[in-house]
Amino acid sequence: MNYLVKILSDDSGEPREKDFQFWHYVVDKGGTQTLCEGEFFGKGESGCEFETKTIYRGGITCPNCLQQIKEIKAIKL
Repeated sequence: MNYLVKILSDDSGEPREKDFQFWHYVVDKGGTQTLCEGEFFGKGESGCEFETKTIYRGGITCPNCLQQIKEIKAIKL
């Protein structure tokens, strides 16, 4: 399952432009944050407004998150 977040405003309540409201992949590294920029969100983490969703596959629209995922997938173990 993919846990995604769309940040609608920053900590100070300043709304983000629609062109910069992407669905980011969520990671939990001591708090819920976006994969690409490590931006924290959630109760007790940040004062920003956000939406979340959980989907089975895909749904990530953030170009930075997608780039990082592609780089990770390219690693040969």
